[in-house]
Amino acid sequence: DEVRGAASIMSGSVARAGVGDAPNAKLKRSVKASVAARNMAMLGGDIASGAVRKTVDEVRGGRKLRGECEDCGEKCFKMTLFKSIPLTVPGRVDQGRCLVCNAA
Repeated sequence: DEVRGAASIMSGSVARAGVGDAPNAKLKRSVKASVAARNMAMLGGDIASGAVRKTVDEVRGGRKLRGECEDCGEKCFKMTLFKSIPLTVPGRVDQGRCLVCNAA
């Protein structure tokens, strides 16, 4: 049921805000849809693609190439064509170092 709901959110078939809705109803649905889509996208997509399973080293390598923490997948670097730029996200990442996995 939740998967079907997430699929309808991602496909855009979610009910739209109407005339009688509260002013922020459309914004709230939009925020919920983006959060649900992001959570579904991170739900093991890098661990299993179709019927082929990836090894731990392949998962870690893919995450490193995308600028993510190799252990948890948190985005730590903005990747450009020739360099990676360390990110800082309060409470999550400090200068490219994942605070989720490397708590000080």
